[in-house]
Amino acid sequence: MIANFKVGELWIGRYEETPAFLALLAEARARGIHIVQEIQGRTFDWDGVRGEVLWPADVSEVDKAANDNSLVMRIEDGEESFLLPGDIEKKVENELVDERAPLAANFLKVPHHGSKTSSTDAFVGAVGPKVAVVSVGEGNQFGHPVDSVVERYARAGVSFLRTDRDGAVTSVTDVHNLVVHIFAEEHPQ
Repeated sequence: MIANFKVGELWIGRYEETPAFLALLAEARARGIHIVQEIQGRTFDWDGVRGEVLWPADVSEVDKAANDNSLVMRIEDGEESFLLPGDIEKKVENELVDERAPLAANFLKVPHHGSKTSSTDAFVGAVGPKVAVVSVGEGNQFGHPVDSVVERYARAGVSFLRTDRDGAVTSVTDVHNLVVHIFAEEHPQ
């Protein structure tokens, strides 16, 4: 997985005692990649691009993998903002909404592949994205994204892109505008 990218640091949330997680850490160490454990409240600034870690609130070690162990980050570049919630599900979405975390973002990576256990009305409303992108494989065995989630984003007036139909999706900002590219086309937002 890491071999496909130029990685300077690997950011993790909760430490999981699972074979897949331990293999990822071993690969990072073997490649000389610095591993950083992140926690809610940490902020960063890279040449004016600001970010904040919104989850996890607790970085205690766990012995099994869970979607709610995902790292959640919000990034701002001028007038544009991005929310990257990993695979969180309803429980964490509700906690973030209830604690009034700064969720508002123009671009949303849809949590948990658009499963029925994610993208609550309250969460989608709090984020209020212009565009949402769901990462799913074509014909995936889970049926993601589920119709109720797709409909939820449609009711909210969100441009909804999915990797199984639109291919690779990237977004670019010049601090004032957000342009989303899909495999064959470009869509100004």
